[in-house]
Amino acid sequence: MTIGRILQFVSETLKSLSIIGPIYSDNDKKPTLELSHYFPFLTNLCISGSNVSLNLDDVLGRCVTLKQLKICGGRLFINPSMTTEESKQQQQQQQHHHPQQQYGLQTLKLYDCTISAKVFNHLSFRCRSLKHMNLNTLCILGSVCEKTGCLLLDMSHTFLKTLYIGQIRYSRSYEEMKANDYINMTLLSQLNDAPLSDEESERKKNEMDLEYSTVDFGSMNWLHTYEFDSDTGAKDYVTVRLSAEEVDSVLEYFKNFQSSRISSTFDDSSSCDGQETQIYWNHDLHKGYGELRLGNIEAVQVICAQKDNSFRKYAV
Repeated sequence: MTIGRILQFVSETLKSLSIIGPIYSDNDKKPTLELSHYFPFLTNLCISGSNVSLNLDDVLGRCVTLKQLKICGGRLFINPSMTTEESKQQQQQQQHHHPQQQYGLQTLKLYDCTISAKVFNHLSFRCRSLKHMNLNTLCILGSVCEKTGCLLLDMSHTFLKTLYIGQIRYSRSYEEMKANDYINMTLLSQLNDAPLSDEESERKKNEMDLEYSTVDFGSMNWLHTYEFDSDTGAKDYVTVRLSAEEVDSVLEYFKNFQSSRISSTFDDSSSCDGQETQIYWNHDLHKGYGELRLGNIEAVQVICAQKDNSFRKYAV
């Protein structure tokens, strides 16, 4: 309420805004932080807090000229009415020259957030100018395909110049998330070398979905995030890129996910204790994987450790 009173006097002139500090305990109902005014000239917005819920539709709708958005420590969602079926209807309208409103967002940074997988599809469809994205320490909620083991983040309308990514985990529900039962494998994939029309992009997506269990993943990046005990005794997370040999094993496993999941046996003696971690990703294959599917990525920089700024740059 205090933020709203202050901003009502300056909302029509602000170009940059940082809201830092809203903190709610885990026992609260994670109230939604709403922007109650329009910001016609705002191009840079940072919201950082703890357990704060944000409606992406509300943020983009009230900040129509936004170029950079940074969100730390919250839950990001879209309106419940934005179902998969509605998304398909929007794409059909786009193809018949009735486009949905597009936003000019160019840079998105998300840190320590819980996000629905549907948010990524919505972002890709409505923010075609997005070029730079930083995804760090996220839990992504969504449904997992029982046949393939895939939890899909569909951003096929997005053509990135840079992607920073690390400590990404996935869960089917808040209950599994609270039980620390995460999917820890990530596949970075791209559909195209250059932007396509909506009709071409939709056709290519459909072709990929029809052949999902046999699609060639060979040129794509597989990442694994794992937990270990640091030198201080605290839990930490690290993200690594799998080698070519490791990727071969992963592809073989997911060619027939259901059979592999049943027949897999693991050597429990290879624990992850901060020492040897090369084969630890084997323990997570049976849970499935998350796929971040983009139109194109020019460069990927993997954020290795949760508590520092180290990263490794990989060609895509």
